[in-house]
Amino acid sequence: MSLLLPLYNDFVFKALLVKNPDILLDILNSFPTFQGMQRIKEITILNPELPKSTDLEKGSILGIRATDESGRSFLIEMQGTPKPFLSERLVLYWAKVFAGSIIKGDEYSILPKVFSISFLNFKLIKFSKEFHTTFRILDVKTGKIALTDVLEMHTIELPKIGKKISSLLSDLEKWVYLFREAQNLK
Repeated sequence: MSLLLPLYNDFVFKALLVKNPDILLDILNSFPTFQGMQRIKEITILNPELPKSTDLEKGSILGIRATDESGRSFLIEMQGTPKPFLSERLVLYWAKVFAGSIIKGDEYSILPKVFSISFLNFKLIKFSKEFHTTFRILDVKTGKIALTDVLEMHTIELPKIGKKISSLLSDLEKWVYLFREAQNLK
C-alpha cells in the first residue's frame, strides 16, 4: 500500500508545486512549447487570486499563477473531477490575467503571452485519443494562420496517458503518469 496522496487532488497538486518551484519548472519545461530557445530558466509564483474590479464581478482563484524571467504568464490548474462549463471558466481565467496585465497609458506591445495549462483527471475532449491538446487563436478555414500568439491553452487529460511505464516516451508523459498514478506507486 502506498503512502502517497493522489496528485490529481488540486490541493495536493498545488501544495507540492507552490512549495517546490523547481519541480514546477521541470514540469513546464517538459512541454514541447518550452524546448530550445523557449526553455524557461526561472519561475516566480504569484498570488493565485484574481482581484475583482467591481462588487458584481465574479471572483476567481487559480490553482497556480506564475511568471517567468521573460514576463510570460502561466495559469496552472489541476481539476480532479468534471465541472460544468470548465472550458469557458478556463478561457475566463486566461482573459482576466491577460486583461489585468495592462493599465491606462501602456502600449499594447507589453501584453504578455499567457499560457493556461490544465491537468484534468477526466476526459474533456471525447473525440480525441491524444492526452495533450494545445489551443490557439487560428483561422477557421486553414487552421494555420494565427491572429496572435498571446493565447496558448493546454489540456492534459490524465486518463488518456499510457497504462505502462515502459510505454512512456517523453518527460511530459512521465509527469502525467505520475500525476495519475502517484497513490498507486510503491
